[in-house]
Amino acid sequence: MYRLAAPLMTATAAGWRRDLGQVFDATVAAIKNKPVGMALTVCMPLPGATARMTELVGLYVAPPFRRRGIGTALVRHVLAEARNNKVACVRLAVAKDNDVAVATYLRNGFKSTEFEMLVAPFAPFAAAHGSRVAEPDFAVAQMVGGNMAGRKQAQ
Repeated sequence: MYRLAAPLMTATAAGWRRDLGQVFDATVAAIKNKPVGMALTVCMPLPGATARMTELVGLYVAPPFRRRGIGTALVRHVLAEARNNKVACVRLAVAKDNDVAVATYLRNGFKSTEFEMLVAPFAPFAAAHGSRVAEPDFAVAQMVGGNMAGRKQAQ
């Protein structure tokens, strides 16, 4: 895996930094020097605490390279980096119907939490995306201090 520093990224990185308001790390998985997947993370203060957390903002593997362990390798890399950085937890949001991604996260120590991902779409966005944005379709998972705390898996 190759780790790219934000200054080496394209203009897309500037958009991510603007939107996230944080410095981020991008980890790229490559086969024969060609990128086939990536994980994007942000380290930030844990809300209401002095500890920090890592958020896995995005994970992507190109379709021809899926089901080969690349996503798992990226997740494990993110968890190892988080442990090295001594953060309190790693969290993410994933679409409930993305069974492969949910299974990958669960196999690697993530558990569902009691938190629900809520979306407040504004009129132009809601109109463009239909009524489905009014009902969140995400499960939230969080890894806390190497131990999982939370409730049973989201259904």
